[in-house]
Amino acid sequence: MDFEAMMAELQQEYLAELPNIISNLKTAHQQTNGEEVHRIFHQLKGSGKTYGFDEITELCKIMEERSMGNIIPKKTETAIQLLEHILNKRSNKESVHLNKEPSYIELIQSQ
Repeated sequence: MDFEAMMAELQQEYLAELPNIISNLKTAHQQTNGEEVHRIFHQLKGSGKTYGFDEITELCKIMEERSMGNIIPKKTETAIQLLEHILNKRSNKESVHLNKEPSYIELIQSQ
């Protein structure tokens, strides 16, 4: 198996696991568990880059920084919706351009 085929397989496995991670993030947010919210954003920031999903890394880097000190950042629900959007698009082999997504623009403009 060549590198590209192996990476494509790993990306599909990552996308298959992403709904569970998003679900855990939703639960942590609903339970106002700032430590867990921060941990999940941190995890996604790193794993997104590893598996070639730069848009996940870009989004989660912002949210990780905003959740420092284990606080629940504003726009966490928006970030979760964007993660679900990315999952849907990437599962259908479509690209995602966060800078063209109105909810992402709103998220980065809010503090």
